[in-house]
Amino acid sequence: MEINKVLENLGLKEGEIKVYLDLLKFNQSSVAKIKERTQLHRTTIYDFLDSLMNKGLVSHITISGTKEFRAKEPEKLFQLLDEKKDQLTSIFSELEQLQNQNNVKFSAEVLKGKEGFKFWLNDMIKTNKNVYGFGVDEEMFQSQFKYEVAQYFNKRKKLKYKERLLTKESTNFVFYNEFTTYRYLPDKYFSPTPTIVYGNKTMILIWEPLHIILIDNKGLADSYKNNFELLWKMAKGQSN
Repeated sequence: MEINKVLENLGLKEGEIKVYLDLLKFNQSSVAKIKERTQLHRTTIYDFLDSLMNKGLVSHITISGTKEFRAKEPEKLFQLLDEKKDQLTSIFSELEQLQNQNNVKFSAEVLKGKEGFKFWLNDMIKTNKNVYGFGVDEEMFQSQFKYEVAQYFNKRKKLKYKERLLTKESTNFVFYNEFTTYRYLPDKYFSPTPTIVYGNKTMILIWEPLHIILIDNKGLADSYKNNFELLWKMAKGQSN
């Protein structure tokens, strides 16, 4: 991802980014030198420097009566990210109360593309409940989302929930690990539409175009789990 875009996502303004990157590149500079290189107005440079110093990303010293500014090490950006996380944590329980105050028993949302897929994986991590999957073609997941799936496995190593997945007999690829068990159905009974149940949620994935339907309803999830258990008994073998 482009550096400027990532810094923007962290909350830095365009001018702050220009000044910060300029200082990183040239180590230590006066406002006059920053102005010469960035073509920003002198007054706005001071504003951006003040803001960057408040964020802990820039420091200054005075040499012969002239202020020289220096960018802090890039690791300081993680501190900025941690502060945003702390701010969200401080209000998270209030947000959950707002969501639950009407005791909603059913909700559904449609997620699109790779970002939607990543949201779903993170939701499974957050829910931290056993996973039951139909129509799982791991070759498709590996070819379409190799990096995202690897990140998911890395995160869930610390968690204890198990995955039981139904795939097709003709499959040439599954993910071998200590928390996933596969069984195999004849190809003629295999559905090409992955359906994953965890907690009270049911995820239905449509490959083309990529859409994810995520339904939060206990009754529906329980129904799918019952169907899964029936097919699990009929399916052959398992990987571990």
